[in-house]
Formats: sequence, C-alpha cells, structure tokens
Amino acid sequence: MKPENLPVINQPEKPAEPEPFEPIDMGTILSITNEPIAIQLDGENKAQLFIQEPTLLWDSNDAQRFNEEMNLLAQTCREELTYHENGDWHTASLLITQYYVNDDILSIVVKLDRLLANAGVGPSVYRTYNFSLTSHELLSNAEVLNLIHVSADDFQVALDRQLEKDYLPCSSPVNEDGVRAKPCYGEYVGGLGSKYGDTSLIYIKDKEVHIIINVVQGMAQENVDIIVYKL
Repeated sequence: MKPENLPVINQPEKPAEPEPFEPIDMGTILSITNEPIAIQLDGENKAQLFIQEPTLLWDSNDAQRFNEEMNLLAQTCREELTYHENGDWHTASLLITQYYVNDDILSIVVKLDRLLANAGVGPSVYRTYNFSLTSHELLSNAEVLNLIHVSADDFQVALDRQLEKDYLPCSSPVNEDGVRAKPCYGEYVGGLGSKYGDTSLIYIKDKEVHIIINVVQGMAQENVDIIVYKL
C-alpha cells in the first residue's frame, strides 16, 4: 500500500502549532537488550534467534509495569526453547522490538514469533504501547487520537476504507468451495478486531497511524499491520 494513496486528515481549524520538539536522546529513555539464542540442528548452530527485551528508563508507575511485563515475556521466550532427545530443536520463540517517536508520543511495538520445527512459524503476536514523552505515562487509544486530532468515528471510517481494499468481513458468504475470494477479518471491537476500541493495537510511525488486525484465509490466520491514516 503506497502512502500517497492513504487518506489525509482534514484538520479542523485549531490554535497555532507548537514549536517543533527537540531531538530526543533515546539513550536516556529506552534500552533494548539483544540476547542471541542459537538453534542447534544435528549438533551444529544453524540459526540465530534474538530476544530483544525493551526497558524504559523512566521512574514512573507505567514504565515500571511495562518493564515487568517485558521481563516476563522475555523469560517466557527463554523457557520456550526446547529440544528433542536427539538434540534437534523442537520449539523456539523470538522477540522483536521496534520504537517510533512522533512529537510527544513514543510508540513501542513488540512482536513475538513462535517457531515449531518442520512446521514454520505461527501468526506473529503483537503488543503496542504508546507513552507520553512529557509525562512518562501510558496513553490510552483515546488519548492518542486526541493528541493527533482524530475522532474515533473518523478513524473507523478510514479503517473500513483500507480494509475493503484487500479483505472481506468474515460474515460474508463463501463460494461453492467453502472459501472466500479474499482473507476475512473479524467484526468485533478492540483487540485484533476491525472495530476500533480501547484495546485495539494502534501505534504511530513516521506520521502514519497503524493498526494490527487479525485476518483469516481458510484455516490459516495472520495478524496484519494496516496503515489507516497519513497525518
């Protein structure tokens, strides 16, 4: 999807824009450890996975809760590396962390991939977090949209417009073979559903608002990253 084809927000009149934010020194805000985990096949290292554990360096309750959650997630990944009796690996998990800064919003996206030998990887599991760089507090989705001057209704309209390009509602009929012409999305609120809510997985990257939605194609599922708005 090309950014130039995305809807652009028609901003209502508002007070003059504040002064641009000063460059951010992320070394005082966020630390990401890159812990390698080797997968062994036939007694040799054949692949290298990584557990990228993020740690916020703020002294706030929200930052502490985030750090505790990430520490637990990283520990789970370490414990999910298992081997067969012959030494070949059986299951493994990797954690990938990315972050983006847009004005006063720090967005952190954590992706967990679980691998099973001879079966590939299942749907990536995502978690998104949006923090205020000023207050060091975790922002709700409503607070994020308010900061970028987007209403929940406008966000939903733009999301519907993007979804209909490549997907169908899962309530749509199937063909004679029992399948749909396109992957389908669940019509529920929040989480990985197509209806925006407090628990929807949203974040901002390069002045574009993203949301992560679960889609289904036959027996397969995938969590897809969709650009909803260009700011």
